[in-house]
Amino acid sequence: MKSKYLTSALSYKNIVAIKNKLMKKVITVLMILNIVASVSAQTVIKMEKLNGIYVMPCKVNGLDLKFIFDTGASNVSISLTEALFMLKNGYMSESDLMGTEYYQIANGNIEEGTEIILKTIEIGKLKLFNVKASIVHKLSSPLLLGQSALSKLGKIEFDYAENTLTVNNGQSDYVSGNTGSYSSKVSGDGYYKFETTFNNPAFNVPLRSEPNINSRELYQCPKWATVYVIDDSGEIFYKVSVDGRIGYLSKGFLKK
Repeated sequence: MKSKYLTSALSYKNIVAIKNKLMKKVITVLMILNIVASVSAQTVIKMEKLNGIYVMPCKVNGLDLKFIFDTGASNVSISLTEALFMLKNGYMSESDLMGTEYYQIANGNIEEGTEIILKTIEIGKLKLFNVKASIVHKLSSPLLLGQSALSKLGKIEFDYAENTLTVNNGQSDYVSGNTGSYSSKVSGDGYYKFETTFNNPAFNVPLRSEPNINSRELYQCPKWATVYVIDDSGEIFYKVSVDGRIGYLSKGFLKK
């Protein structure tokens, strides 16, 4: 009888020991997976140092440009030279121009510029959509990569010894790349559920700031424009993107 109880006790201890070993293995595997996920979520970008200033190679609407990495600037900014080149060669259209703006420069003076929307900015493997930017009305102004773009990237770490910028990708609707966070389709206008066109309206359709007819008009949508539907859950209005502008359209204007 004692031998039977002793055997049962030993078996129980063996089972507990096996369970503990399995648990340790599971924890180890989870830790490794977390480390791998953390590494894979990083994007390392090689910077260039020119005359003591760090510049970052980017693609803006498909055009290769080099921007000064400037965390103190509120917006992305380009000079009149780049803006004219982009307009002339199809990298930017008049519909991307939002209007006149005024800003204060370092010496306190108020300058005039033009507010624009850049449909895409590619930084390494990352892609930003619909980024607010400014055209500085000077031919030789520096190209600055400011917070309107940098804030969408997530946590940023700069290594001055290696001249590299490491981006730990954040959760932004405007960021894609190696995050693996999105399953919806991607276009030049951002993330969307499906694309469609207008149902031959008699006039240019107003894009509104809120899902109601009395809200502010953001844009007069051309009748031939492509419409990217971001949210189709509304009974009357859909949240959409048209020509880089995000707002609301009555679904009755759209083809099914």
